[in-house]
Amino acid sequence: MIPVIWKNTVNVSFIDNSLTKISGGSGWNAGAISRQMLHEGDGYVETTIANSETETNRFIGLSKTSPDAGRDSIEFGIYLLDGSRLWVMESGVTVYNSGTYTSNDVVRVEVAGTSVLYKKNGITLYTSSVILSENNYPLLVDTSIHSDTGTLIDVMVKGFEDPIPETLSIKPVKWINQVNVSSSENELQKTSGTTQVWNSGAVSSQILISGDGYVETKLEDKNSNRMIGLSKGDTDQHHDDIDFAIYVHTTRLYAYKNGTSLFTGPDYVINDIIRLEVSGSDVLYKQNGIPFYTLNNTIDIDSYPLLVDTSLFESNAVLKNVIVSSSFKETPSPLYLKNKFVRWSNVSNICVEGQRLEKIAGLNAWDAGAISVQSVPQGNCYVETKLTDNYKDRMFGFNKGNPGYGTDIDFAVSLHSDGTFRVYESGIEINTFGHYYTGDIVRIEINEDSVFYRVNGEIRFAHFNVIDSSSYPLMVDVSMKEIGATLHGVHIGSEALSRPQALIY
Repeated sequence: MIPVIWKNTVNVSFIDNSLTKISGGSGWNAGAISRQMLHEGDGYVETTIANSETETNRFIGLSKTSPDAGRDSIEFGIYLLDGSRLWVMESGVTVYNSGTYTSNDVVRVEVAGTSVLYKKNGITLYTSSVILSENNYPLLVDTSIHSDTGTLIDVMVKGFEDPIPETLSIKPVKWINQVNVSSSENELQKTSGTTQVWNSGAVSSQILISGDGYVETKLEDKNSNRMIGLSKGDTDQHHDDIDFAIYVHTTRLYAYKNGTSLFTGPDYVINDIIRLEVSGSDVLYKQNGIPFYTLNNTIDIDSYPLLVDTSLFESNAVLKNVIVSSSFKETPSPLYLKNKFVRWSNVSNICVEGQRLEKIAGLNAWDAGAISVQSVPQGNCYVETKLTDNYKDRMFGFNKGNPGYGTDIDFAVSLHSDGTFRVYESGIEINTFGHYYTGDIVRIEINEDSVFYRVNGEIRFAHFNVIDSSSYPLMVDVSMKEIGATLHGVHIGSEALSRPQALIY
């Protein structure tokens, strides 16, 4: 036997493999199901009656599906009534009503061959008239609790398998899209930007593509306001941009969704562990393993992919020891595609010598540039260059059109004269992500529906879920501000190119 692992909790809290109804009032509106499933063959679920709990109404059994937290949707169930009565119900129909129970009894719903047996302390009370076939599988543990504070304790299963292996445990977060923060391993601290403004944060390089997963952190201080959670994208650093977040106030926890407070949670103390978890279609807001709020029936296929998202308020606000479940996958490795040196057209105020571009005329303004002869009609692609000289303002990237020289490139890296990389999208500065040096290889990469900005293969910034069919066709676009600004060996990679070319700069 193994302990059940709960998911899809409604109006209940759980500690390990035990459930307690905590909200919803009297009614069949609370419960949970097991993460584990019985895929075939024999197996069972059992629970031990809590001491002196003979006056509550609760239900436990097996179902193929669980559309709600009600009693009548449980296919094969033991009904524990007040007054120490024990009944058997199948899909809302009473089939046995002459049993009793007392404290410490063990009740079991068991599949044996093609039969379903209902047992107390190992003795069969009733055998179902339903003959099981392969169409009845898989089966999961299904529960419903009517009475306030009703419990189901020490729930165990046998023959059930967990679709999430225990070997897939945790991994530290890796940060990208850092704005007004510094990071050290899986820690994050606000180091710049206006204090007491939600203008600082970062997201994870790992993403949850589908299914269950979580992010958690250990709270090591009570001196600041910060939020951590999960988001489909990363538009900015404000907490309004976080799809599902736990707000860590200086004294209390709150459940948030897209900037809106859903629930005022409990106080916390130093060393508490908070977790934002996706379980089935539900989002669980947890403190030390116990949900303090559950957002039911919220997650569907359109909710993914999800990444860790953060927002920090005061100067020196910090999130430490941030980890994710190993169901989070690393963002894609750099693409290797057919690639060619860019051939240039629409050249203005620039001298093209072989693979080298240099601004030779014009003002100290964004009045020089060129676009590629090649274009990308659709699909994955990248533009890349190796930095060879000078700290002068220039930028390059992908553009759907060429409306004029300037900073209005759709997806661009600006190599600033102060030695910093800056991300621009459609003329708007999105982020500054560190210094560049001679020899760095800088790439803007479109992979599926997202844009990745890489330096020497590592993602420095990512913009998720922004590419669709209307984003194409794309051309390489270059703009230069200062006389003497250069770019050398610009390559374009695309699935649409005819053949690969060696990356020789």
